[in-house]
Amino acid sequence: MHEGTVSTHFQDLFMKVPLPLCWVASDGAILQINLRFEAVFGYTQQDMPTLDHWWPLAYPDPDYRQWVCSTWEAAVALAAAEKRDIAPIEYKVRCKNGRTVTMEISGTTLGDGFLATFIDVTERNAAQEHAQQLAFYDPLTQLPNRRLLMTRLEHLLLKLQRSQHFAALMVVDLVTSSRSMTATVTRPEIRCWSRPPDAW
Repeated sequence: MHEGTVSTHFQDLFMKVPLPLCWVASDGAILQINLRFEAVFGYTQQDMPTLDHWWPLAYPDPDYRQWVCSTWEAAVALAAAEKRDIAPIEYKVRCKNGRTVTMEISGTTLGDGFLATFIDVTERNAAQEHAQQLAFYDPLTQLPNRRLLMTRLEHLLLKLQRSQHFAALMVVDLVTSSRSMTATVTRPEIRCWSRPPDAW
């Protein structure tokens, strides 16, 4: 296969791969983005000819943009120094249509530049948050359930043991009426730990 044919095939692969790609030169010039990049984010190469144009478009909040820039530049520098891939980190990216998506951005260094890859984890993160909500909160009242209470108590006890401090726990029973679906407070009870920390 001739060199020109190979080059054409790789160019075609770059443009059609089902993953947003962005090829950036060492001076910050954006050399090329692929079709999936445009489809996901809505930006064209005319919108963002350099990284200096990309940063405010994708990260309009100045404080967050500063964190993204410093984090990404450190990741690229580390990858170049250790001759490995750029470590994947999640960033919230603003699309051209105003939608914000959570992207796991990584890539590889190419000479002094890099090729950035983008994986959309928005739906995955939302599913994880929903599962955590179901695990630790009552679906009817949206109040923390016993599992969350016990988890936080375990963390608190460990923290108290390390700091040699005391704590108090107030337990309030809630009785829910099945007719009115309203909760009434009954039998408030206060329990205090009075033992020295080393007795726990």
